[in-house]
Amino acid sequence: METSSWFGALRSGDFEVAVTAPCNSIVEPDLDIHWFLTTSPVNYGKHKDTVMDDLYSRQSRTLDPEERRRLLRQYEKRLYDEEVHFIMGFQWHRIVPHLAKVRGWTISPSHFLNQQLDAVWLSE
Repeated sequence: METSSWFGALRSGDFEVAVTAPCNSIVEPDLDIHWFLTTSPVNYGKHKDTVMDDLYSRQSRTLDPEERRRLLRQYEKRLYDEEVHFIMGFQWHRIVPHLAKVRGWTISPSHFLNQQLDAVWLSE
């Protein structure tokens, strides 16, 4: 499906099953899991789950990293196991082809890490 038609179908709810790519530029739960909030504009399935909304708010507000981890695991369990609002259907492998002349860059397994390119250069 052409991209603008695909987004139009997502926004209007004109689909039975949709493939989306919920990812962001940094690894941060507040940005990564907002897709599933009742009030989120990118909650294309329009599902409403006040338990997940509450877990999101609580994990976002806590200052204790262990408490945040515990709340995020509860959120994930509800998302993937109890309610199944979302199914992770695939995961890509990070493959970055580049010229052997590229120096100063270490390819990481994440799209978000080690992207500071000011120390990258081409050798002769």
